[in-house]
Amino acid sequence: MSIVDRLGIDGLRVDAPTYNQFADWAPDREGRASYGPMASLPLLRELRARLRAIDPEFVVYTEPTGGLFRSVADATYNYDEHWLIESLLAEPHPRKDQLLVRNARDMQRWLRDRAAALPPGSTIVHHVDSHDSIWWRLPGAQWRRERFGLEATTALIAGLSLAGGGFMTFMGGEEGVEEALRRAHDLRRRLPEIATGTVDYEAAIASSDDVLVVLRSLADTTAVVAVNLTASPVTCEIQIDGVVVAGKVWDHWNEGKVWDYWNDELLDVAGGDRLQVDFRPFQPRVFRIEPGPAQPAG
Repeated sequence: MSIVDRLGIDGLRVDAPTYNQFADWAPDREGRASYGPMASLPLLRELRARLRAIDPEFVVYTEPTGGLFRSVADATYNYDEHWLIESLLAEPHPRKDQLLVRNARDMQRWLRDRAAALPPGSTIVHHVDSHDSIWWRLPGAQWRRERFGLEATTALIAGLSLAGGGFMTFMGGEEGVEEALRRAHDLRRRLPEIATGTVDYEAAIASSDDVLVVLRSLADTTAVVAVNLTASPVTCEIQIDGVVVAGKVWDHWNEGKVWDYWNDELLDVAGGDRLQVDFRPFQPRVFRIEPGPAQPAG
């Protein structure tokens, strides 16, 4: 009996494989064989194949990001996203107009492009704070709540935890934002399209550059995750194109009203194919497009 069977192991996390000295005996190496930061790739590939032979649902979870490691692991960290936080929320950059991600609209496009480059079946586990984001001292060994405030941290939690993939919280990172974490995980539990639905970064467009909009769809229901990523109130229209509900292309909101699942309130909105929404600073909102009247589930 394997140790996987004996202990009931269903997953394996491999920490910092590029920091370990796996031997690589390639004949053209310039350095010593034991120094091979990328030599863990074939090891992880073979490891996953052997473990899947024991349990087809076994998961390999590793720390690095990028296409190579995402092709040999089922889940990876989101370190490639962390620069987005500073780009969006830090003090104005002296050349902000030259940054690749200047606002929520740019972030939405970046997430779309990154999703298009992911290997099939790859899952990203998002986090706002981690042991590394503290150790990196970016800047001053601060939690995000200390650097940007509780409201901004709540907006990040909502956007990253509901827009596809997994979510994790480093011990201590929950302080002050417990309610936001509780709400995010409750919606992941109650709304199936949030938990397992497909992700679309293109079908929904906000009239404001400051609002991130992501669609999560499953069967005949689509959730709209919209987050104001600025410290100012925003009123904007959200236009949604080509979403199929119950076999028909959606073209209106139910009677001009939608239920906001994040804030537990019924909103009056404009009719037609556009949703006009008010956002408080850093406010998340979550709506559903579904057959029948708009009302809370469960």
